Amino acid sequence: MKRGYITVFFAIAISLCLSLILALVYGVRESAIRLKVKESADVCIRSTFAQYQRELWENYNLFFVDAGYGSKASGPILSEEHFKNFMNKNFYENPMVVMGGKDFLSLTCNDVETKEIRFATDENGKAVLNQAVKWMRYKYGIVDLLKLYEKSMDALEEYSEDEYREKIEKAKSDIGDNPPFQIEEWISSSDEFLMDRSDVSLLSSIRLIYKDISFISENAYREEDLIECRNLSKGNIKQDKESDLADKLFFTEYVLTYCGNFVSEMPNTALKYESEYLITGMEADAKNLECMVNLLLVLRTASNATELYKDKVTVKEIESISQAIATLCLNPELAKPIAVLIETVWIFNESKNDVWLLLSGEKVPLGKAPSEWKTTFLNPVSSNHSEEGYEEGFEYRDYLRMFLYTVDTKTLTNRFMNVCEQNVRKSTNNPNFRLDNCFDAWKATSYVTSDFGYEYMATRKYDIEE
Repeated sequence: MKRGYITVFFAIAISLCLSLILALVYGVRESAIRLKVKESADVCIRSTFAQYQRELWENYNLFFVDAGYGSKASGPILSEEHFKNFMNKNFYENPMVVMGGKDFLSLTCNDVETKEIRFATDENGKAVLNQAVKWMRYKYGIVDLLKLYEKSMDALEEYSEDEYREKIEKAKSDIGDNPPFQIEEWISSSDEFLMDRSDVSLLSSIRLIYKDISFISENAYREEDLIECRNLSKGNIKQDKESDLADKLFFTEYVLTYCGNFVSEMPNTALKYESEYLITGMEADAKNLECMVNLLLVLRTASNATELYKDKVTVKEIESISQAIATLCLNPELAKPIAVLIETVWIFNESKNDVWLLLSGEKVPLGKAPSEWKTTFLNPVSSNHSEEGYEEGFEYRDYLRMFLYTVDTKTLTNRFMNVCEQNVRKSTNNPNFRLDNCFDAWKATSYVTSDFGYEYMATRKYDIEE
């Protein structure tokens, strides 16, 4: 009987031990699965962002993942597939095989679903704007940047378009007659000189500056390729922060740093005159350059007219010469029209010379007295340009900075996104690249099952702004 009791006791004890061992195995497996799924999800979300678009980072310091991966696919479908593959590679890389049998965890990621995503073009490119501003804040201090803009801001304040008009009207009333050259007419008629193609037309204002225009770039964007001309992928992560004055300053300096211009071109770009495009928004290099020439001519003509008309000594000299010419012509009443004609032609010729100097990389002061002018009223119609600029003044880049600052932030951001997109397409030979397919914030949920009957969900979010 004692032997029977011992047998029953050990049977019960063994069954209890086996139950405990199986419970421990069950608990260990469940804990191991939870840990494996958690670690794999953490690694995979980072692995997804490790596939960031290299050209955007190297050329513009913008960190985005191209969800298209060079294909025509839109949305995060391929990123979800990559995430799922990453998960399964982590599960099967070093399987926990028990005694040469079945995998101890036996996990499989069956699906990945996007919960939240933020594309580069959302909210008129806020993600691009914020990344650019953060980079410039890291590169420059706000105090240094304000010092950089101080000269431009003072110029904009002193020589705004409305004040130009007021000063010119006052100057014209001081001399008693209206000059035949009207700033208003030049502004209103400037669009008539724009070209219909990427080449330079016969009526282009560029021909006022250059006789030989064969070097002008003929590069152009196709309108149907621009971001604003197509339906964009939309994300669902909103950004509450609104851009302020400091952001505008930083972003303006950012695009001026990373975009080429007529004086300083960037290599291997779709457009050669990118900064001019950001200001004027034309699809062709030649059109953008012509618009810039028009703007500079208007700016320089208004400034030179203001400086000349307030220099009473020079105005008197011109009137004296005009009187002598009218007397020789036996028609004294022509004295004032002749004086106005000389002044007008002289102002415009000096303005053309100013634009020539700026496009040649020289400096030109925003306001300069007639005694400092490179041309003379004794020969106002000379077509020769001065080869030497001024020691002090604004360079072409400074004028670009002034004009860029006047462009609305949303418009500037959208145009800059066109520049980025077209340049990446050109540099990588990837015609399918779309900036509205690039994201910098993503929240994804992975659905994992085990052959042992377990089911898990792992949600991970990565946002470079957090």
